[in-house]
Amino acid sequence: MQISKSNMGLSSEVFNSSAQQQKPVNTQELTNETAQKLTQNNAQESKGEQDLQESLADLSDKLNEQMESLDTNIRFAVNDELNRIYMNVVEKNTNKVIRQIPTEQALSIAEYFSKAVGLLYDKES
Repeated sequence: MQISKSNMGLSSEVFNSSAQQQKPVNTQELTNETAQKLTQNNAQESKGEQDLQESLADLSDKLNEQMESLDTNIRFAVNDELNRIYMNVVEKNTNKVIRQIPTEQALSIAEYFSKAVGLLYDKES
């Protein structure tokens, strides 16, 4: 059972009423620690996303070099919104895109659903 001295007008420390633990816990310190952990997690996620984008860009460049050495009409690129690689089949003389895999419509739908899930997830939390 938790008893708060703040309810009695004494302080913002919370005490555990069990006989095992009589050490006060400062709720402000817990709040600050939680905020710091959330900030660190957000920074790590942001860094992880940047690392993913860089590695996808590097992979795309390497694949394009390989395709050029094989004298093919296939080019790879990265969709930054989805962090996914897509492929273009291009006409060699004009560099006009003949076909994109997955299609632009499929990427748009995936992007829409990704945002919708993000909005739903943010609203629930």
